[in-house]
Amino acid sequence: MSITHRLTDHGTQSAQASTAPECGGGLSLRSFVRDTIAVPTDAPKIVRLAAPYPRLDLCRFRHMLEGQAARLAAMRVVDAHIDALERNLHSFRTQIRAMQLHEATETDFEFHSLIIAISGVRLFADLHASFRDMLIEVIRMPQASYSRAWEPVVEHERILEAFRRRDPEEARYYVQSHIVRSAERFGIVLAEDVV
Repeated sequence: MSITHRLTDHGTQSAQASTAPECGGGLSLRSFVRDTIAVPTDAPKIVRLAAPYPRLDLCRFRHMLEGQAARLAAMRVVDAHIDALERNLHSFRTQIRAMQLHEATETDFEFHSLIIAISGVRLFADLHASFRDMLIEVIRMPQASYSRAWEPVVEHERILEAFRRRDPEEARYYVQSHIVRSAERFGIVLAEDVV
């Protein structure tokens, strides 16, 4: 499953769910997003960027947006959402064990995209999808940190547990903690900046 970008003829970006194979239980990311949030057919108008944002800015963006999305998602989560997150986590574990880090990066992004979709805030989903390529770069495990590749798996497990408990504050805490640790794996000290 992936979320892809396409540029329209007018130079605007839109997020569009790709044709995703059905997951176990018949839930694809496309149907999950369609059933969770109403996505309009007209593409959001996003300003094209002349240059990518600094990694610190992207980490701050993730911390704010994904933390709030996790809090809202924990208030709305249902068993089908938990199942989709569990399937994603299973794939993520398998990919990390096999050191398929490119695939694991995509799966990691999808985990966060699912949480944002569950939050029900279309603007969050549009923003997250619009910055996909830049966010992938701050999610991708740096080669120097390969010995720490299992850490994001444990962090995702904690996030999933918070969702199982339907605890909004715990969900926000574990997502934001995960993002702080992810930044640290890049050598970015985010903790002092966002506390």
